Amino acid sequence: MVGHEGGYLFVRSAAARSCLAVVTGPVINAALIAQEMQAMVLKLGEQTLATPARGGGMA
Repeated sequence: MVGHEGGYLFVRSAAARSCLAVVTGPVINAALIAQEMQAMVLKLGEQTLATPARGGGMA
């Protein structure tokens, strides 16, 4: 989490070679944002595992 003049930036790893970022305003509930980001990461992981592997993917 990084604070800036207009709010906050949250960044965390999401899946292989990807990140999830959230930009907020100045008044936030950091615990709720972290919880929702975790739920999204889990959802992304489930979708990634359910997707058949494709050849020639990005390196």
